[in-house]
Amino acid sequence: MSTRRQKRQPLRTCIACREKREQRELLRVTASKDGDVALDSEQKLPGRGAYLCCRHECVAKARKRDLLRRALKCSIPEEIWKDIESAVADVSSLDGESTCSDVSGRDSVANAGSNRP
Repeated sequence: MSTRRQKRQPLRTCIACREKREQRELLRVTASKDGDVALDSEQKLPGRGAYLCCRHECVAKARKRDLLRRALKCSIPEEIWKDIESAVADVSSLDGESTCSDVSGRDSVANAGSNRP
């Protein structure tokens, strides 16, 4: 009998609570060089990325302290915040075993090109 190892998921840190979790357990938000900001449900978009836990507390803390803007080094459109809150609500409404990557169809891109700090 051969024993196969399960492939390990990379660990990422939530920008709000600073907890390290497996990549698939976190929401990824990306910013391209052009300033386009997107919620990256597939976790494959190019550009600078930041991770958030799928908890309302982390989203609220990131929004209050402007952590996402600082991590991505560009302004975050209101549309992206609504998409993040919607994705967290979807995960919360599912059973306890779901992860952020289970929420599909949440890729949205907003142009924030001229809104750099």
